[in-house]
Amino acid sequence: MGKIEIEAFSTDLAVNRNVSPSTQNQAFNALLFLYEQVLEISIKNQNISALRAKAKIHMPVVMTQNEVKSVIFNTNSVYQLMLKLLYGCGLRMNELLRLRVKDVDFGFDKVYVWDGKSQKDRVLPLPQKIKEDLQMQVEQLKIIHTKDLENGFGFVHLPFAFCLKR
Repeated sequence: MGKIEIEAFSTDLAVNRNVSPSTQNQAFNALLFLYEQVLEISIKNQNISALRAKAKIHMPVVMTQNEVKSVIFNTNSVYQLMLKLLYGCGLRMNELLRLRVKDVDFGFDKVYVWDGKSQKDRVLPLPQKIKEDLQMQVEQLKIIHTKDLENGFGFVHLPFAFCLKR
């Protein structure tokens, strides 16, 4: 077998067998391995071209504004605030879950996201509609934290020599 048979086989996979692009690539790479490593026949300079299987394009499912409002307003307090932050800031789920109080700047109306997708940092505008709710949540957390400190909680055990570092 040579270039013509490899092209015919690869085209057959895409056209007649309707395999995915990744399956076609895997079959082609297996043939390359067979020729290069097992048979010790170089086919790199043969310029093999075949019809490629087309990757499926997935259309995103987008909710309407009314659907978003319905979801947000049919949840309870803290989760509702989380959903408003997700939607209003365009946060990803992991970004929301890693968000800390210090990452929200009420003075400049900014939300700082550290090490987001692809380890990139970004600054987002804080939506004015949720600013007051978010400030109330932070105040409630301060009260809880103060009570925890009064009851002997609110510290973190640092194992080994970490507690000695200054």
